[in-house]
Amino acid sequence: MFTAHVFTDECCVQLSANNRFVFCLRGDVQRRVKSVHKNPVKVMIWGGISWRGATPLVMFDTGSKINNGMYQAVLETAYKKWASRKTFGEHVYLIQDNAPSHTAARTMEYLEKEQIKNLSHLKEGIATWWKDTLTTEKCKEYIRRVQPQMRKVIENEGAPVHD
Repeated sequence: MFTAHVFTDECCVQLSANNRFVFCLRGDVQRRVKSVHKNPVKVMIWGGISWRGATPLVMFDTGSKINNGMYQAVLETAYKKWASRKTFGEHVYLIQDNAPSHTAARTMEYLEKEQIKNLSHLKEGIATWWKDTLTTEKCKEYIRRVQPQMRKVIENEGAPVHD
């Protein structure tokens, strides 16, 4: 379960639609021309969700492009303060996509310096567990449990089995 993960992203929200398709009833000539706003009202936002609630919502100035400096400022002013007030236990993982501002060398340096755990740390932890903990004996232990568990599943007519 993702109880120590914060899923974040940014997006642009605009007031009017900008699609080019017009759907109308056959024979309805009046609705075939659709007006499109040349410069719709829009705003760029950043936010995140986690098991412990939503992050603060950050709204950027109109026309802003999210570069690595702006993204680091968001992490500093919104994410870090919010995450420090939540009770995540030993680790909290920042989950983000591969947008250029997220993967820029300076952003990666910032994450490392500020000790913000992200997907790469999670992958490292999984790889370490796989290599160090998942021994041949552990695999045998897991496999030995399959047959008795399957008998219980059949007895329960496919319903979940709780031990």
